[in-house]
Amino acid sequence: MKDWSIKERREFGLHLTSIDIFKEYILLEIQEILYKYTWVDFFCGEGNLILPMLEVVPKNKRIDFFKEHIFLYDIQKEMVEKAIENAKNYGIPSHRKK
Repeated sequence: MKDWSIKERREFGLHLTSIDIFKEYILLEIQEILYKYTWVDFFCGEGNLILPMLEVVPKNKRIDFFKEHIFLYDIQKEMVEKAIENAKNYGIPSHRKK
């Protein structure tokens, strides 16, 4: 992964969310309402703010959940590629990630 300078971090507003922070403080609060909303992250980075919610979605329903409830965007190609790789780790096929 690229070593970001302070100037680049400020320019891109780069604040990467830890998966552990998401699981400990956010997922517990939203897991009962996952299917009620569309989850969007316009500056998704590696996808750590939204992709970990797939852990509480049954494996056989993850692709449909991703298709219907998750939208991730980023302006940095490197981050998009990393998010795609992370989505693959949750069982989401490549054609669903573009």
